[in-house]
Amino acid sequence: MKNQSDDPILPLTKVIRFIITFTLFVTLVYLLSFLHILPDSWGNFLPNLATILAVPVGIIAILAALKNFEKAVVQVMPRPTAWGPPKIPKINRKLWMFVGLVVAMVLIVVGGYHYIWPAPQSTVPPLLFSYSTPDGPIGISDGSYVFDVKTRNNQGHHNEALKQQAADAFRNQNFDQARQLWGQAISGDDSDDAEVLIYQENQRIINSGSPYITFIAVTQLTGSHEEYEIGREDLQGYYVAQKEFNSQANPFRVRLLIVNIGDQETYAQQVMDRILSSYQQDPTIKGVMGWPERTQRINSMLLTMCNKHIPIVTVSANDSRNSDSCNYNFSVAPTIDSQAATAVQYIKSVLKKKRVSIVYDPANEYSQSLYRSFIDDFRRNQPSDAAIVDRETYSIYSSNTLPGLLRATLRGKPDLIYFVGYPADLNTVIQSLPVSGDVDVMTANIIYQAPHFPKAQPVEHVRVYFTAFAYPDQWAILHLAQPDFTQEYINAYDPQQFHRGAYGYERANDSVMIAYDALKSLMVASKGFQNNRFPMDQLQRALFNSKYKGITGDIRYNQGSVDTKPVVVIQFTHGYNVFKGVDGCYDDNAQGGCFDVQNNGRP
Repeated sequence: MKNQSDDPILPLTKVIRFIITFTLFVTLVYLLSFLHILPDSWGNFLPNLATILAVPVGIIAILAALKNFEKAVVQVMPRPTAWGPPKIPKINRKLWMFVGLVVAMVLIVVGGYHYIWPAPQSTVPPLLFSYSTPDGPIGISDGSYVFDVKTRNNQGHHNEALKQQAADAFRNQNFDQARQLWGQAISGDDSDDAEVLIYQENQRIINSGSPYITFIAVTQLTGSHEEYEIGREDLQGYYVAQKEFNSQANPFRVRLLIVNIGDQETYAQQVMDRILSSYQQDPTIKGVMGWPERTQRINSMLLTMCNKHIPIVTVSANDSRNSDSCNYNFSVAPTIDSQAATAVQYIKSVLKKKRVSIVYDPANEYSQSLYRSFIDDFRRNQPSDAAIVDRETYSIYSSNTLPGLLRATLRGKPDLIYFVGYPADLNTVIQSLPVSGDVDVMTANIIYQAPHFPKAQPVEHVRVYFTAFAYPDQWAILHLAQPDFTQEYINAYDPQQFHRGAYGYERANDSVMIAYDALKSLMVASKGFQNNRFPMDQLQRALFNSKYKGITGDIRYNQGSVDTKPVVVIQFTHGYNVFKGVDGCYDDNAQGGCFDVQNNGRP
């Protein structure tokens, strides 16, 4: 019997079967990698494997065609029959030599095309980057760069060196070293550093191999100390929401990219341009949240993102007068109008003040918007004996002009000053008022979103009130159900309970809670999808139609803003923030869920 190993057809059939099987395998793995069912690294590995195998496979195919094919064809030709021998056609040996050469060349080109003819370099810049400015680094990071590098809380915390080392290790793919350094960076008093915790959570998601979606968290981590603190508080809210979602049984996880837009509009434009030019590099990106401050230029940037059909949830209040709006831009904060209306109601109905003076910055979008809304509401509900007695303008952070302005406005004998400025300037206003205590001050939520006044500062002669989006004890005061957020916040930022009752560790202010609700509303809308491959348009529709019971009140997006969100009134006294009342609804479907500030926050 003839040995099977001498059969001339076997080498050729084995080669053909190998070529077909290998081609199908490559195609399948590329498809699964593209759909994010398999890691992207599998798809990146296959061109190298194809290049290594293409040359020997091609040579084998040539040899099979040259040496064995004629014999193989002759062997499988029909046998003679009773009617005589069959007619055997002449074999075109040159034709099959040509076929073998073509097969070899196709394999070599397909396997090694990116080496032989490399594709032109993309002109799209990478999404992740860091750029140094005089005020600090700006950019976009998944852990590859760090932005929160200033001393924390003026208490001598110095974890920035460890953070920078961790980012360097992460960028160089030394992930174990990065994890260890991040752990060291949040030890002791730096346990409130949410930037590190977000990067740790991102790495945990990637290491798990679980499918995920990505949201871009835009904030500000450069500039004045007040602006820096706003960014830190935003990140605290985002991390608690991210960790909560990823700890639940969901079909995918949430990764966050931190964006520092800096304290100047030119920096914000640079970062925005990078997002718009390169966000499509990462198909897991589904939306953007943040933007702690609105300016005319930033509103224009948001409109540009809207036109790209990118869902946006901002943590800054929306002005109804802003015509640059679209149905992809949502605001989780109470509107500018509702903040001004609450302030007016409290001034008239609770404080019983009738002569009001206003100090504001007409060049600042936030200050100007609140001023206009306050004036409109005061006039609309103005009693016959109430009046705006004076209006003074100043430039934010130019506190040296404030003492003269205060002397001028006091000539009108106001009993309250509505100050729409920043915390650093409020200190000057307080020190410039008479010690008699005849003049109160009402201001807005940005005072709460900043470092708190030193307890020893002598401001007791002036009663200072401000409107805010939330208060950490509001549920106990209003006899509402306590959300899981309060304990989750303590677990995240004071796990050893070294800072009992301290803001930033166990007590969250309104900017933290608004940021939490911003990301939570995006994740609640995402829960309706069975996998992470949904387009942004579908998320926008889900956001528009969703209703979420947030910790800062019911979130039901109506024309881009939140309807009936509560506004809290807080008094700063003797170094503490004291809850005074609330206006709005925490649950507009439940009895006792809505409150009236004219009734000191009672239903």
